[in-house]
Amino acid sequence: MACSEIFRFYFKTANLSRAELVDLCKSADVSETDSNGYTPLHVAAKFADVELMEIFLKNGADPNAADTYGNTSLDILAKNDHISDRPPAGNMYTATMLLLDAKANPHKKDESGKTCYLHAARDGNWEIVQAFCDKGTRLKGVTDEGENGLHIAAYNARRAIEKVDLAQKFLDQKKAENPNVPSKSWRSMEELERELEIAQDYLEEFFKTAKAFLDGGVDPDDTNNNHQKPIDIAKGSGANKIAALLDGSYTEDGENADLAAKAGGMSLHEAVINCDLEAVSAVITLGADVNEISDEERFKGMTPLAVAARVINTECMEILLAAGADPNFKDGNGRTAAAYMFSHITALNVNTDVFTEKKAQKAIQMLIDAGLDINDTVDDDFNTVLTCACWSPNRSPGYNNLILRNILIDEMIRFGVDVNAANRFGQTALMGACLLEFKEIESVLLTLLENGARTDVSDGSGNTPLICAARNSNKLDAKQIADLLFDFGDTLPNAVNNDGKTALDYATKNDNEMLVKLLLSKI
Repeated sequence: MACSEIFRFYFKTANLSRAELVDLCKSADVSETDSNGYTPLHVAAKFADVELMEIFLKNGADPNAADTYGNTSLDILAKNDHISDRPPAGNMYTATMLLLDAKANPHKKDESGKTCYLHAARDGNWEIVQAFCDKGTRLKGVTDEGENGLHIAAYNARRAIEKVDLAQKFLDQKKAENPNVPSKSWRSMEELERELEIAQDYLEEFFKTAKAFLDGGVDPDDTNNNHQKPIDIAKGSGANKIAALLDGSYTEDGENADLAAKAGGMSLHEAVINCDLEAVSAVITLGADVNEISDEERFKGMTPLAVAARVINTECMEILLAAGADPNFKDGNGRTAAAYMFSHITALNVNTDVFTEKKAQKAIQMLIDAGLDINDTVDDDFNTVLTCACWSPNRSPGYNNLILRNILIDEMIRFGVDVNAANRFGQTALMGACLLEFKEIESVLLTLLENGARTDVSDGSGNTPLICAARNSNKLDAKQIADLLFDFGDTLPNAVNNDGKTALDYATKNDNEMLVKLLLSKI
């Protein structure tokens, strides 16, 4: 009877007043259970109703009684995940203290193998963890995956961050609406602002949860079964304030606390690869060197600008360049940031917004506006940006990546790049393009040739563009590229390379009858 009446009261379907409910509970059978095995104490704990819990405990309720699924009242209390319907501030703390004083066991595991304080970590119920901490409860238990409370709080903060981002998005959309046009949102500005405030408070509760575990002696250097520390998970979740707390860069009364919380304990390179613009700005403001070469494995030898250029992140590039990042700065291998746009070390697929928002074009424009010498060498092989583009393997498979190179090459030519510049092997951009698939590179070949790329030159090994075309592994591509070269001047069809071979020799070796026929007609 008491169980159902408490539920009905909180779900506003009961005819009882609060005073009548309290009177009913005073005479209730504390050992009564409902269909889920809930006792009245379980139900009161579910709503952190301190007054009713005190009544049931005073009348002999067992704080360690389990429901059908092995949940004690502490478990039920800890599993409160309704962010818009949290109990009044302080209730969960007081409720936890009541249960602990009544000898509730905080170390008992439910059927999922988790203790109540690990469930509290999952749902950001920091008051519960704080109560355990104040009672001196040992909080070092872990899940089967080896995750302690810090791991769990850091990971689940992601849910709160998503709620903040979504609430902010809806609010921004509302603010951008034309007041003279009927609103698309059925919610008022005040309601949306309140939703954002609730989401931000929810995120702060995960920070407080992590702090309570830290204060309770949980080791931030513990690793889970995947060898991840809590700070690794916090950074991956975007929980910057938690990450800053864990690495010690954030203290509530510390200097630059707000900046430290935004920086999230990240290096500038990490902030860039995470596309966290707020963190990038904060790390720079805190004194990071925008031209620093990283020793971190993921970014070894790279500058922050190189990291941003590699993924065509124009937002980060803009911040870095404004802060003094040098587009002509070269790393230990002589590479500038621009060289990484065509680096073979990345297997990242570019996002569609690189094309829809013309980010590739913006990236080149930004670098040039910041002083990039487009004809300077960008690596130790003396490649320019253009030769680097034409001699680098495809960034990764997929249509988007195939057209990215073409866009960047078009932009560089528009800005006056030297189409005949050669690297230390004597190789020009045209020679590199002749080795690629015709359907992918046709527009690049035409652009190079129409802008004066020479067909009558050879590299250090004696290979001309025509010989490069003849060496193309695709027979049809080789023939089509050679045919195009013949339309733009002298191709030196009789040229012999350092191995004593001509274009005709390679065509014959590859059994490319189409190309042999074409070459014989030109000799």
